[in-house]
Amino acid sequence: MTFPQSLRPSLARIAGCLEDEVTVMNALTVNLHLLLLTFYRPTQQRYKILIEAGAFPSDQYVVETQSGWHGFNPADAVIEIRPREGEDTIREEDILKAIDEHKDHLAPGIARWHQLLYRPASSTWPPSQPPPTKPAPWRASTSHTPSATPRCVSTTGT
Repeated sequence: MTFPQSLRPSLARIAGCLEDEVTVMNALTVNLHLLLLTFYRPTQQRYKILIEAGAFPSDQYVVETQSGWHGFNPADAVIEIRPREGEDTIREEDILKAIDEHKDHLAPGIARWHQLLYRPASSTWPPSQPPPTKPAPWRASTSHTPSATPRCVSTTGT
């Protein structure tokens, strides 16, 4: 049994999955690069990435690197959204406003709610869990807690 295989029972319990539904691989930054290499398919029209301001530095590095690797200027391609003055969290209406403002230029196919326990009321994922009655706000914190990821999908590392 390999080291990653030995962790599967514990990870399955934590994630609420079957053991054959989880794996351990790489570090968070590597996994984010692999995610974007797989799903970030920008076009000349739709190439922008929306991310919270003050994201973990490696997360910021990944989106800047990936947009640059595809030939876009990260200063233009990476859109940062931040809490309002005097607030610690990003309001849902501000997220939706940013999405609407950039809807014609956002890269399709990727949604990663980072450092939060938040799911828009319209979300149907994961389907086995009903949406919360009162969603928690988007956290723009410096605590760098693990990402909120869909059930049975997790990234590990530092």
